[in-house]
Amino acid sequence: MTPDKQATRPRRPNAGDMQLPLEAFPLWIKTSTFDLPVAIGTEMLHFMARRLEAQASFWQDLGRCRGLPEAMERQTAFAQQAVTDYTQEFATLVRKAEDKVIHTEH
Repeated sequence: MTPDKQATRPRRPNAGDMQLPLEAFPLWIKTSTFDLPVAIGTEMLHFMARRLEAQASFWQDLGRCRGLPEAMERQTAFAQQAVTDYTQEFATLVRKAEDKVIHTEH
């Protein structure tokens, strides 16, 4: 076949031309269906582990309280820290999602 005809006819792919499944998709599809969920899921699992550790520590501290006022003080501190942690975690998740999207676009 002459070079002129090769330019007008599409080349037929063979088995050696096949790409890996994730490489066959556009980058944004790979990011939205794999990279982003994995990054968010991993972060959420790490966060849950930290919160469970804080919960266990709180119960230990609560068991050492000598009275109701001390227990209420520790409960209040625990609740305030939990609100702070969840707020920071939300910001972390948003940042990670933005990083994945921005990284994909460029």
